Amino acid sequence: MSRKAKETHIFYVHGSGEIQVRSWHKGLNNAIRKLQKDEPQSVWIDESDDPGYLQAAVKVGHLTFRTVRSPSEKSRAAQSAAGKQHAGNLRHQKEKAPP
Repeated sequence: MSRKAKETHIFYVHGSGEIQVRSWHKGLNNAIRKLQKDEPQSVWIDESDDPGYLQAAVKVGHLTFRTVRSPSEKSRAAQSAAGKQHAGNLRHQKEKAPP
């Protein structure tokens, strides 16, 4: 028996005024729960029995999306070099840190 895929589904019915979210994504789920704490009238959450699964409706205007491109080989190499340099700086700071 195959395992059920844990996917995030986002639905918007034109004119409905809300976005339906069915998600296993921990970061997205935490962001929606935080939004519910900050603005309770903008989010409706239907708790399920599955831990880590969230089914919610969010009013339009309270949820935004952005696209992220995967980095090219050139930018990955540059990020790696910058990270190595930064790690060296942190190591140097630890050695000089007062007790």
